[in-house]
Amino acid sequence: MLNKVEFTRISEEDIKSLPKPILATVLRQIRTLESRIVPDGKRIKKLRGVKGPFYRLRAGDFRVVFELESNLVTVHRVVDRRKLERVISRLR
Repeated sequence: MLNKVEFTRISEEDIKSLPKPILATVLRQIRTLESRIVPDGKRIKKLRGVKGPFYRLRAGDFRVVFELESNLVTVHRVVDRRKLERVISRLR
């Protein structure tokens, strides 16, 4: 069964602000979240120190922060990798 992918308002704003070449890569990676999600430690990692089932997906120099519950994937943020720690600290 495929996962349903939803976006928060702020993640939609993040996506709209991406340069076009990066946008294609990020959207391709997000599309992979529709199929079975396996944290492999490289492309997908579970976020530690955060309450709830939050993960990050690597998409080039950007990171997609998402929550996985049952068959629903909620994309919370799409940020440059250098801003990831700041985003994670707000989830704690």
